[in-house]
Amino acid sequence: PQTAEARAPGRKWFEGWCSAITIAVLLYCVTFTTAFVVGLKRPYPLAVALGMRDRTEFLDEGLNYHRTARWLAARPEDARRAWLIGEHRTMYFPAGTISSDWFDTPQPLPWIKRSSDTDDMLDQILAEGVRYVVLNQDELARYAAAYFAPRFTDTEFARFEQFINSPRLQTVYNDERFPIYVFRIAPR
Repeated sequence: PQTAEARAPGRKWFEGWCSAITIAVLLYCVTFTTAFVVGLKRPYPLAVALGMRDRTEFLDEGLNYHRTARWLAARPEDARRAWLIGEHRTMYFPAGTISSDWFDTPQPLPWIKRSSDTDDMLDQILAEGVRYVVLNQDELARYAAAYFAPRFTDTEFARFEQFINSPRLQTVYNDERFPIYVFRIAPR
């Protein structure tokens, strides 16, 4: 009769490789976590956790849209609903914010499709209670070629450009660190 070791000579080799891979992954995880916590990667979370740095400053540094979200949240409650273009993250924005969806239909394409012209589109947006348009050109520049522009026909993209350049969109805030703009929608 053969022993289990004799029947499976490759088993020890396989177990040795699995152990080596497990140890390598564990070391990578420990190294990454240590580097993140002690601040080898910015922003430094350990300083916030220890109370040595303000959480708001930490978020302002780590999230390019955080200052803009704080600005909107400081508006009166009935006038702070926003529509995000080029931004899919809604965390820290006021409730009711309409965000973009990079992987389905990006904003403002649904509004372009159901309106006859820019003024009609802006009137519809105002009727929904939206008072501000946030244009995050920093994010839009990263994803426009792959996820934004291909979703538009040439005519729809021309309408988008007309919309962005509409005199009814009045700049009321821009982040000096990033190309992020907030426009107030003026009535007709």
